[in-house]
Amino acid sequence: MRVRSALLVLITTGALTVGCVERKLHIRSEPEGALVQVNGRDVGRTPLDWSYEHYGLLRINARYPGHHAVELEHRLKVPWYQRPLLDFFADILWPGTIHDDQYLDLHLKPVPERTKEEDLALASEVAARAERLRKGPPPEREGK
Repeated sequence: MRVRSALLVLITTGALTVGCVERKLHIRSEPEGALVQVNGRDVGRTPLDWSYEHYGLLRINARYPGHHAVELEHRLKVPWYQRPLLDFFADILWPGTIHDDQYLDLHLKPVPERTKEEDLALASEVAARAERLRKGPPPEREGK
């Protein structure tokens, strides 16, 4: 009975002191405060620290008022200690926490401001296109 109790205490203590890997992608942007989506899900505003479980390809979208949106694919780099077989030691047996910090900097370019005259010219062009579409396609000529 004592042997079983000692073994149970030893296993419980060992399970509580196992290692782990904390994975974070630190996303910063210029300007700060951009709304970021990772794989279609809102994750917050920059600067932000996003925790992830798996490595691989991410689809990143960032938006900020008055700036062009940034849409890109970013591959999370697999560190050497997360390669097959080695990851068992890092995730389970290492007696502490390993921090895998990766960084991504995003630069959102401002949208150039248009003058009132440019806006009016664009509106006239759109109205003319809409009028042509409203009238329908031109009649077909015979002989074609």
